[in-house]
Amino acid sequence: MATEDLKLSEWVRSKISNQDANLLKKLWLLKKEKMLIFPGEESFPTPGIGYRLHQLTPNSILNISIFITLCECFLETPPNWGMWKRIFLVRRNSSHNTAYNVGGVVICVRPDVEYFDVKFPDSVQGWRKRWLYIREQNVDSQEYNIAPFDGSEKILRRRSGDAEATDEQKSATEALMKRILELQNTRGK
Repeated sequence: MATEDLKLSEWVRSKISNQDANLLKKLWLLKKEKMLIFPGEESFPTPGIGYRLHQLTPNSILNISIFITLCECFLETPPNWGMWKRIFLVRRNSSHNTAYNVGGVVICVRPDVEYFDVKFPDSVQGWRKRWLYIREQNVDSQEYNIAPFDGSEKILRRRSGDAEATDEQKSATEALMKRILELQNTRGK
């Protein structure tokens, strides 16, 4: 079945609560004013100007965090787009005939890459029902921004998330990939 044929699941009012907001504050995840906006009573997202609906799964966010930590703390280099493309791919997250409205994008390790065996939680059920809005920060040098939310837009499969590193990027990141293999063999040291 083609991705274009997937039926969008029905929207429901967000189950995000004051308790969730308080937890985010306690964990210092709401440091900047109005970075996250919690929906009110609406059952269909209506983000304000400059806000977007989140689309990453919890495990995708963990993959991003691990990658940034790996680069900055262990490889002593800024996160690198070429290395990112060597390790990860992006795929549409769907189930049977349903394309997910929230969490519709999964970042996963490429099957042919030797990378850390990260144990993710088996289940994080219910997180899709806690949708919220994220303020987009525009940076002059930023090439890409998050597309505005459009609940009626047809979901199309695009190959851009599957893009592999170019030969030049592979060559430039070869030493970093070897270092990752070395780090994998330091268990217990």
